[in-house]
Amino acid sequence: MGKIDKNNYLQIFVILFILTGSSFAIFSFGVFHFEQSTLEEEIFKDKANLETKLHKNEFSSNIKYSEDILKSIIKNRFLDEYIQNENLKTYTNLKDFLFSIVQMNKNIMQLRYINEKGKEKIRVDRKKSDDLVYIVDEKNLQNKSKRYYFINAINSKEGEIYSSKLDLNIENEKIVLPYEPVIRFAIPIFIKGEKKGIIVLNIFMEELLKRITSSTDFHIYIYNNKNYLLYSNDNNMENWQEYLKVKKSLKKTDFIYKDEIYINSDLEKLYIGLSIKNRVIWLDAFTLKTIIILTLLVVPISIILAYFISKIPIKLFKKLEKQQKMLIYQSKLAAMGEMIGAIAHQWRQPINAVGVLSQEIQLKFQLNRLDDEEMSKLSGELQASLEYMSNTIDDFRNFFLPSKHNKIFNVENTIKDAIKIIHKQFENHNIDIRIDVENKNSEYLINFNDSEFKQVIINILNNSKDAIEEKFSQNILETKRIIIDISKDDNFIIIRISDNGGGIKEEVLENIFEAYFTTKKDHEGMGIGLYMSQIIIEEHMKGKITAKNIKDGAEFEIKILAYEIENNKDG
Repeated sequence: MGKIDKNNYLQIFVILFILTGSSFAIFSFGVFHFEQSTLEEEIFKDKANLETKLHKNEFSSNIKYSEDILKSIIKNRFLDEYIQNENLKTYTNLKDFLFSIVQMNKNIMQLRYINEKGKEKIRVDRKKSDDLVYIVDEKNLQNKSKRYYFINAINSKEGEIYSSKLDLNIENEKIVLPYEPVIRFAIPIFIKGEKKGIIVLNIFMEELLKRITSSTDFHIYIYNNKNYLLYSNDNNMENWQEYLKVKKSLKKTDFIYKDEIYINSDLEKLYIGLSIKNRVIWLDAFTLKTIIILTLLVVPISIILAYFISKIPIKLFKKLEKQQKMLIYQSKLAAMGEMIGAIAHQWRQPINAVGVLSQEIQLKFQLNRLDDEEMSKLSGELQASLEYMSNTIDDFRNFFLPSKHNKIFNVENTIKDAIKIIHKQFENHNIDIRIDVENKNSEYLINFNDSEFKQVIINILNNSKDAIEEKFSQNILETKRIIIDISKDDNFIIIRISDNGGGIKEEVLENIFEAYFTTKKDHEGMGIGLYMSQIIIEEHMKGKITAKNIKDGAEFEIKILAYEIENNKDG
């Protein structure tokens, strides 16, 4: 063996250093690429899941709103009076009432009353969502007794709503241009147990479809159970394939997430599918070029490479942090969507009251029956409804008002403020919420962000509501109740929230505070409410939140350091 001197030692060292550095760099880039691809795939799946839930909730809310309009019409006295006593006065009242509904809702394309023989009696039309509303002349009214929606609706049970498939508007057996997507709803009218016709409501769907297919990250496709594409934001795809007799071109294998969003009365289903718009594939060009350079060049490139490799974890962390912030932001949007639903519950009754009162004022004015006393009475009722809506706005604005600083607040009063935000939903479900305080003469104070504390209370109450409603639907419960107990134990304030919703299954009890864990059916829950509640209570407030089953339901316990103890420590 030859002697290892300074020259051949350096030569061997350089060769080994280059081989070792290059191998390590190639291995590191390979591992990084794999982890990066896996991470991006998971983040895109989470984002697709959240976007789908938001779009599905918006679609469902619009469908429910349309059905609520039909239900309110068949209960209106003008319709009842016209059917039982058809004359000029009752006809005018009903015509004006239907006209005002279409005028107030720009998404309504057409609203009709058709009698039990299929004859159109009153028809209010709007050509486009931004066009003026007009009443169709009596001589242009048609007999619809042979149309599918009349046959299906007139044979429906009382209170049952017929809904059509999503299709394009057709006039004189030709598709209207530009395309007008529409869904039709119809409900039978019963007077003293006898069928007296139907109310038909046609809804413009173009604007809603644009909103639910709007995305910066994904191509979003709306398609039916025949796999025909109906609508998408992908410019390379042709919409309305089934109605235009276009060959199917949808590739569901590209979807990163999909879900059902609608099923009509004829059992035709609509689905939403998401695929990534711009998937970055950099392995072939970038990584292969890097491997060749690292293999052919000498020591300086290894040193430079080592330097850049040391920067990779920082870049990866920054990118992950950015993606996580985006995920949290979208979660907040989802929560805001739920709160908007709560506002809708709060406002539905006063809006209906304002509409009816305004019509009553107009009608009495036309009949010269609006004296000073009657005007004062009706104005007072209008003002009361408007003040109620204004107070509701203040409640929700205070809840979403950002607060960066802690403040001292009363636990009982803050819980009442949280209940005030969502109480209408609980009233509609006849759920009684009771607050019991251990010592009425004592103030239960904590020093924290009151908005986040309200968020925790609302999350827990909504979970209790869902559990109670599930048991009530199974005819297991006779009464529905939630009890909030506030007490003190040494230096801590204890808040216990219990319900009679049947409790939590033992096999999932230990998982309920995990992110994205949900037991709700049909993807109704995102599984982030209790996870965020635990973060707020245990990480932000340094408290403790636990859950257990009690005799006939579940109980959540929150334990937080009382303000006076915390204040003594600061002093």
